[in-house]
Amino acid sequence: MAPAAANATDAVMSGSGLMLKAPRATALRSLRWIHLELTHQLQGELQLDAPMTLGSLFRSVWGLALHSRSPQAFEPLFGPSAEAYRPWWWSPPDIGQDTRLPAGSLLVSRLSLQDTAWPHLGACLDALVDFGLHGLGPERVPAELRQVRLLGPDGAGSLHQGAQNAHWDALEVWQSALREAADWGHAAPMRVWARTPLRLKDQGLPLQQAPSLQTWVLRCMGRVQMLLPQGAGALLAAADKQAWLERCEGVTAQGVTLWQQQLSRYSARQQHTMQIGGLCGNWSYPARGRVAWPWLRLAEHLQLGGKTTLGFGAVQVLGAAAAGMS
Repeated sequence: MAPAAANATDAVMSGSGLMLKAPRATALRSLRWIHLELTHQLQGELQLDAPMTLGSLFRSVWGLALHSRSPQAFEPLFGPSAEAYRPWWWSPPDIGQDTRLPAGSLLVSRLSLQDTAWPHLGACLDALVDFGLHGLGPERVPAELRQVRLLGPDGAGSLHQGAQNAHWDALEVWQSALREAADWGHAAPMRVWARTPLRLKDQGLPLQQAPSLQTWVLRCMGRVQMLLPQGAGALLAAADKQAWLERCEGVTAQGVTLWQQQLSRYSARQQHTMQIGGLCGNWSYPARGRVAWPWLRLAEHLQLGGKTTLGFGAVQVLGAAAAGMS
């Protein structure tokens, strides 16, 4: 007899009664990360060129400080060897469309570090302290680090817990999402909030509308596969991946409120200013797509699309009995 969907690690019951193969448990378990909640306080007024540029500022200052503090930590996190993918992503402070932040403002962000970056945690934290030295923006407004908390599966805790005791893994997120979905009523939709620009492509072109559930699942599969450690193997067999995409086909976004958020960023490597952006807003997927809820939960943790180290792709997902991560 097949196991119940809420307890399965190798299969998921779809709405049509068919069994979809879940990602390989060993692969999911090998993807581990921590979430650091950081609270910086501005020591002066900060004027932004455009809304939602704090992620870019944080990345630039952190990289500069880390290079000064510890070149050996900078290399695997920022250097050429990390060009294919970087083992960290940033969810910037939620300031909405504000461009002027008064002195004393508290900026709460979430920095996520994959386990390959944990040996450099001390240097990473020192560089975050140096936001008070290097400052943000052209005026170099100091931002003092006031608090660091680990956001683990059991809630928020201090750094004394250690990464090993407060880490997440993709298998745990997957199984928890299955249990959540099993408790829902059949009519419960799934709500998505893209609070920072979401940069996704469909057939090679930037997406200009809310992604279909099939596109979401496909891009999340790619994100997880990219982050898997070397030697972890394929997340799904080709036939199993195709079955997921066929199951999600035709499930489109509803109740859509979207806008294009554009911002400029100067690239020191390319020596010119780049225009980058993506979709912000919210939408829902109907209840018949709830079999894909674990993929939405994984995206909430790992962020989705391009430029995640600039703070792009930070999403929150809401189901009938789930409040999402705060």
